[in-house]
Amino acid sequence: MGIKKFGQIGKLKENKIEQYEKLHSAVWPKVLEKISDCNIRNYSIFRYQSYVFSYYEYIGEDYETDMRKMEDDPITQEWWTYTHPCFERYGMNEKSEFFHDMNQIFNYEGKRKVGKNMYGSKVWIFPDAELPPKGVNSIPGHESIIITNVGNEDAHIKITLIYTDKDPVEDIEVCVKAKRVRCLRTNEEKDFGSHTAEFGEQYAIMLESDVPVVAQYGRAEPRAVAFYTTPGYSV
Repeated sequence: MGIKKFGQIGKLKENKIEQYEKLHSAVWPKVLEKISDCNIRNYSIFRYQSYVFSYYEYIGEDYETDMRKMEDDPITQEWWTYTHPCFERYGMNEKSEFFHDMNQIFNYEGKRKVGKNMYGSKVWIFPDAELPPKGVNSIPGHESIIITNVGNEDAHIKITLIYTDKDPVEDIEVCVKAKRVRCLRTNEEKDFGSHTAEFGEQYAIMLESDVPVVAQYGRAEPRAVAFYTTPGYSV
């Protein structure tokens, strides 16, 4: 379906403007969770005098079903008992709407400029990590994370190891110099310190960088005499 964009307009009561802005300075976490759960992203609200303009993007497959799910949510319903009274209604009866949908008449995404630190992402997640045995092949079994930084600034990266049945490790930090590539072996202390991987342990790896980088996971697997790589999920 792709991304569907929505713009809406509403009119606040003059004596409710301050209250409405105060409410949105600390939106309830459960309300935000429901917004995400209903496949809404990039939600913004702007105000000019008493007029309110909202913009959001829908990334789901069934907009009507997701909106009904939001309307049926008890926490969202309670939130609306505070926000709805702030609005004038578009019409003369109780069934009139608070927000009115607007028609999009123009959109320009712009051209992406290729400049410093424009390649890659700041967050990478590799869900399937497992250190294989060394084996007896000419290339010993191992796994690694390969990080490429094509930008003009050094990348400072925090590594988090996420396990099935124990707390995550969150204190590994590495640096990849500008315009350099670095290979990190999970079983080597020079790369992972005291948190080197253990044979046969299933875990996941998350990278969080202060500048965009490109990362990939690789594993030399002697049990199948194979080597494979897999792209991660990037944000």
